[in-house]
Amino acid sequence: IDIISFRTINKEIKNKKYMRKGIFSILDWKVEEIGQQLMRNTVYLLRSIERKELYRAPFLKDDKTLYPNLAKSSDYFNKLTFFIIEDVLSYDHVNDRVKIIEKWLQVAEYCKLLKDYNDCLAINSALNHYTINRLKLTQKELKGKNISLIKELNDFCFCGDNYKKVREKMEKLNSLKECYYPYVGMVRRDIVTIDSKLKYLENGLINFTKIE
Repeated sequence: IDIISFRTINKEIKNKKYMRKGIFSILDWKVEEIGQQLMRNTVYLLRSIERKELYRAPFLKDDKTLYPNLAKSSDYFNKLTFFIIEDVLSYDHVNDRVKIIEKWLQVAEYCKLLKDYNDCLAINSALNHYTINRLKLTQKELKGKNISLIKELNDFCFCGDNYKKVREKMEKLNSLKECYYPYVGMVRRDIVTIDSKLKYLENGLINFTKIE
């Protein structure tokens, strides 16, 4: 999807003519199409990460040349988050904002169904941003099924207990030997934890089990 900045679009177009040819609008696309495209981007970026980018947590240093593909994955997550925030805020009318939020909620639910937890958490992060939460009139118009969906999504993506719900789901999929796409930030955190707690050298010998 060729995403452009909504800030460059005239207000009249944003409010009334966002279906105009050449301007991306999430309302023009099916939930399944958006979710599948997001997943393709995530899969491509995750598969491009090399082992050396993870060993001994090189991403703790400022030099991105040590972990170029991992950096791209993290940048993608952040760009998607801020694009969604900008997408919601680009419309002046409450009804338009409600429609956009509803659509992104549906996309997040579909990403969760696809086991694409990276994009699911990116969308949830955007919709929980303080700039979106401050839209009191917009939040008031989110009713019924959407409120339930928001609560369910927040509960699943909650970062407390080290993303407990997401990890439980991944562990279950691991036991079933099913494929899923993890949240990049969670992977980075795990690598830092492993690297800080495990000693690779013991009594002058290399502990290959811990390294593996």
